[in-house]
Amino acid sequence: MNLSSSTLKNRAKIKLQGLYGQSLVVSLIYTCIFSLCSSGSFVSVFRSGMSFGEHFAASGGSFEGEPFNINVSYSPFSSIGSLAMFLLAGPLMVGLSHYFLHLADRNNPQINDLFGHFKNFGNTFVLYLLTIIFTFLWSLLFLIPGIIAGISYSMAPFILAEHPEIKASDAIKMSKDMMKGHKGEYFVLQLSFIGWYLLCILTVGIGFIFLSPYVSAAEAEFFNEVSGKNVEKLNRGIDPNGDAPFNGDAPAGGGFAPQQGGEYAQAQPRGYTGYAQPQQPQDFGGYAQQPQQPQDFGGYAQPDSAAGSDDGRSDNNL
Repeated sequence: MNLSSSTLKNRAKIKLQGLYGQSLVVSLIYTCIFSLCSSGSFVSVFRSGMSFGEHFAASGGSFEGEPFNINVSYSPFSSIGSLAMFLLAGPLMVGLSHYFLHLADRNNPQINDLFGHFKNFGNTFVLYLLTIIFTFLWSLLFLIPGIIAGISYSMAPFILAEHPEIKASDAIKMSKDMMKGHKGEYFVLQLSFIGWYLLCILTVGIGFIFLSPYVSAAEAEFFNEVSGKNVEKLNRGIDPNGDAPFNGDAPAGGGFAPQQGGEYAQAQPRGYTGYAQPQQPQDFGGYAQQPQQPQDFGGYAQPDSAAGSDDGRSDNNL
């Protein structure tokens, strides 16, 4: 991949034009579900709300009397939230990747793409579980190996989003193969958002909600580049930059399939076989191979050293 982070980010901006609001809603839904469930706070907040309602009713609809303290401290029941996130994270993670792949391909992304992979719950759950386990095991060797492992597995949700029929373990393997030689580029892409991250921190984290669609769209563009999909688009006359209005040529779900054996070629169109790499006929005007000598001699084969004239005589008899 020879594209800079700025090019990928510019592509993401172009694709988000006219769809930023919808993408923001998708990211917001994902973030809210993830945040509420992972903290387990929705259980404790609900119970506190019920307690507040009982207190308000007991006081005759008045706030007078003894002060009421809302207590959102941890209780055993709040672990339900963590369990829910553990179960929901896989389908939501792959669904979010699917939405932004549709955005990158100008393939009519919809909000319900976020929930479209619950029908493939088992596979997406295993992907999330294996990613956590493998990353954790690498992290035991120090922080940096864990970060490298996380980057290696980063394309797995995109792969499974396009091809729910493959196994989660195969998606992880494909991601590792795909990211060989590209981990540094992915790290630089993430690092290029550091200024935005700092601004989001100054907004007490609220800014992350508005930044999330931009980051996810850039990651989808990165996937299209390292997987070779953009090479295929160029060969089919589709501009990966998306400057021209989308003409509906992009196939649903990307339309590409990993090659047999579960391996991707690095940034080469042969990494997918949904569209065959252009063959020689396209380079030679419809001929399967370069025109042979008979076409250079008006339909007659070039005479070889042993061939004679048309009457069958050899050169030695001349």
